[in-house]
Amino acid sequence: MAVFVQILAKNNSVTIQLGVLDTLVTALLDCPANMRTFEALNGLKAIALLFKNVKTQDSVRERLTEFVYFYLLPEKEDSQTGYSSVQISESPLEGPTVLARCRTVQQKHILISRYLKGIEGIVLDVRHNQKMFEPDHNSNNPD
Repeated sequence: MAVFVQILAKNNSVTIQLGVLDTLVTALLDCPANMRTFEALNGLKAIALLFKNVKTQDSVRERLTEFVYFYLLPEKEDSQTGYSSVQISESPLEGPTVLARCRTVQQKHILISRYLKGIEGIVLDVRHNQKMFEPDHNSNNPD
């Protein structure tokens, strides 16, 4: 994860920047533990600096906007523990892993607002569409 944040902080080609952003989305998808690691490594700051850089290509800026939207989406918790199921493991060398609670849209908005201003429209859109991202408990589908 640290390597991805470092790559974003450097002047790399558009292809590399887009590839790293795509890879980050894959690494962060449904994994709040990875999301907390990304935050701890100043990943949000790296995203903001790249977005604000006048040399950043429009295609990268578009992908950064998509990344911010993705980042703000609600995180899923294990209904019994309140933690992501992938976070509950134990390493024989390090003992139990630190369990990172899922953040709310509001909490993530506060974090990212330290580095990016003017994202209220994205936050409102995420909140408006939040029901779309929640599981349908009334469905009869077995999936």
